[in-house]
Order: sequence, then structure tokens, then C-alpha cells
Amino acid sequence: MPQRNLFFFDSFGVAAGIPENLVGIPFILDDEGNPASEINQYLYHRAVGNWAPEVRKSSRNARLEGKEVNRPSTVFMKNRAYQLNAHRRWMIERNITIQSHSQDDLFDYHSDLMKIVGASSANQYILGVVDFLEFCISAGYRTALHIARKPSPKRTRSRGAPVAAGRRNPKEITRWYSEDQIFAFISEFEDPSAIIAAKVMYGVGARLSEAISLQESTFPTVAEVTLTRSVPKLKIVGKGGKTRFVPIPLWLLQDVDNYRNIDRAIALRGININPAHLILGFGEKASPVNARTLQKKFAINCASSGRAGITPHILRHHFAVHYLLRKWRDHPARHEHWTSREGELYLSAPLALLQEYLGHAHIDTTFRYVQGLSTLWLADYSNEYSEALHADR
Repeated sequence: MPQRNLFFFDSFGVAAGIPENLVGIPFILDDEGNPASEINQYLYHRAVGNWAPEVRKSSRNARLEGKEVNRPSTVFMKNRAYQLNAHRRWMIERNITIQSHSQDDLFDYHSDLMKIVGASSANQYILGVVDFLEFCISAGYRTALHIARKPSPKRTRSRGAPVAAGRRNPKEITRWYSEDQIFAFISEFEDPSAIIAAKVMYGVGARLSEAISLQESTFPTVAEVTLTRSVPKLKIVGKGGKTRFVPIPLWLLQDVDNYRNIDRAIALRGININPAHLILGFGEKASPVNARTLQKKFAINCASSGRAGITPHILRHHFAVHYLLRKWRDHPARHEHWTSREGELYLSAPLALLQEYLGHAHIDTTFRYVQGLSTLWLADYSNEYSEALHADR
């Protein structure tokens, strides 16, 4: 499973002897823990102003347009590091090196990005890659890169079908993932805010808009739950201002505690305000995470992890189906050969509870998840789920 590759120097590093001028500069380690030296050198020189985009010249060599920036912002450097880390993984999958990277490789990478993040973001990724390759040329890591403009295809009115639909009827989903596969997907996000947002959506079945609107005070701490010995429930305000209460699993409480005490605290260091929202954005400002930005991170993670079609709303669907699967396994009358109708009868009480947890107006909407339960069961997931679904995470 891919490891977390992107890190940042902070004040703790200064205390350990790292020079202060490295604070806020990102660096990348490969899956074996070795530094990606060329990228790290680029990030350092770009951050301190030793390297900046050049004004376009009448030359065949690729040049970027833009004004020189003596000290790019932390947000800019963070985004640039994410872009280059995604490109690094893409090169590894295709056995491409910095020395062998060609014009055709750039076009192929742009085509792959277009399927995931759209034209505007894809162009930003390519600008970052070209700037990095230009740095490698100046540093002597490779020969000059000659780029000719590729003819643009004729525009059509149709934009085509999206790679992964966000909100889908559970009956239309043909690929259901196990609990371990969902957690593996979530762990591959680079940003702690994306990780905790995904865990909240999967852990309590929250919609994207509901998850990013949650207040920090909404979640009790593990210590408070241990003291009261009660089953904690999360208050979620859904569509039309309707309120529902969903049990919070212990693993989610622990992860929220860790995020609150570590990642969120680091993000708020030096800021004189404490925002009410639990999940903060990816930039320097202590503002709520942006829904569109989070959706893009899901699309990028799908491409890099090889798990297609996992969107924020798909996590909500998996919360529902995995909940039913746990209840089904606990049912004394269950057997290995069953129909959807039998499943509805055996799971009538859990389905009624699930309707409340998801905020469905009609029970018929909740019944749709029985088909997903059938798919998981009949797809030979029995060995995989026998222990994993009952373990506290």
C-alpha cells in the first residue's frame, strides 16, 4: 500500500536542529523512505526564491509566463509539492525517469489528468511539471526539453460523462469495497484534513456538505465518553434543516481526537482565533475545508490508488451497506443462500435504524442498500469480513 510521502519542516524540526529557513518548505520521501532528491532540491530553491518562472522567450525550449516571486506562499509550495508528488507516482507506474521524460510523456500525463481533475487543474499540474523539468535542465540533471504545441481537438458541445459520478443510486453501483479497502483508500490521502473528512463521512454516513459543516464542539472526546460510559451520538443537521443522531464508533472518536489535538492544533498555531468548524481547509487560513477542493482530492486519490469511483457520497453508501452487513452477520437466522426479500425481512429493525441514521424520508430509499449487501456477500467476501468488520479500529 502506498505510504505517505509528503512532509513539512516545522518548529519541532527547528528544535531538533533543522535550520529555521527550512520551516514551511515541503519535502518528499519515496515509499522506501528515501528522499526524492531532485524534487526536494527544486522545492527548496523555488521556496527561497533561487528559482522562479521566467518570462516567455522566442525559443523552442519550454518557458513559463509569470512574474518572479522572491518567496512563494506556503499554500503555493504545498500545492506544488502535491502536484509533483502525483507526477512522481505517475512516472513510477510507467517506468519514466527525469532523464527520459519526453514531450509525449507530458501529453500523456495531461490526458490522464483531464479525466480526473478537469482542464483548469490539469494545466496547473503541467505548468508545475514543466517548471520542475526546467529546473532539472538548469541543474544538469537532464538535457533540454523541447516542446511543440500540440494541436487542440475540435470543441464539441458535449463534455462527456464524468469519470466517477458523485451521487449515485445504490442499485447502480456494481463495485462495492470491503471495510479494509475503504480504510486503505482513506489512508492514501496526503492531507490530514482530507483523511479526517473521509473518515467522518464513512464513519457516520454524513454527506459531504454535512461533514465539512460539523462543529468541533459536536464531537465528544474519548475521555468524556469513557467517563459517562454512554454510547456517543453525533448530531447532524441535514437537508431542509432536519436533525438526526448517529452513533459514533470508537475508532472515529479516537481519530477525531488525534486530528483535533495534533493536526488541527498545528494548523492554528500562531492564529489568534479558534474556528467553530472541526475540519479546516488545506491552506494557511483557518477556514472550513472547501467542498470542491475535497472532491478533486478524491478524484486524484482514486487515480493514484487504483480504486475507481470512490467519491464522498460513495463513502456514505458504504457506511450503510457495511452497517447492514455487520447486522446480518450478527443475525442468528442468517444463512449463506438468501434473496433480497429475505434480507429485508431479517434486517427490518436494522433497516429502520439505518433510515434514521441516513435521514431518509422513505424506507424504500433505505431498502436499496440490501442489493449492495447481497453483492458483497455473494462476491466471496466472507473470509475478508469475518474478522475485519467486528474489529475496533
